[in-house]
Amino acid sequence: MVEELKPKWDADCTYSEMDFLDAALTFRNMSIKDALDSENYIIKILVILDKRIGKRTLDQIKTANEYLQYPPWVQQFYHLRLS
Repeated sequence: MVEELKPKWDADCTYSEMDFLDAALTFRNMSIKDALDSENYIIKILVILDKRIGKRTLDQIKTANEYLQYPPWVQQFYHLRLS
């Protein structure tokens, strides 16, 4: 049942504190590349705000425009960092 609701929760930004904590702990043990490729939107937000993302990587993200397929609440963080 949880797997059926996950796409709706992702679209609506409906997460619990445990979802955030789990994502943060997972992110701490990931490489930047793995975090950028993650399916978890919370991890995507954490990695785009990470200071280890350099100018070149930000330019590649901006050029690819892949982030435009993410929900609007995730795109806001990308716009914040890419502007």
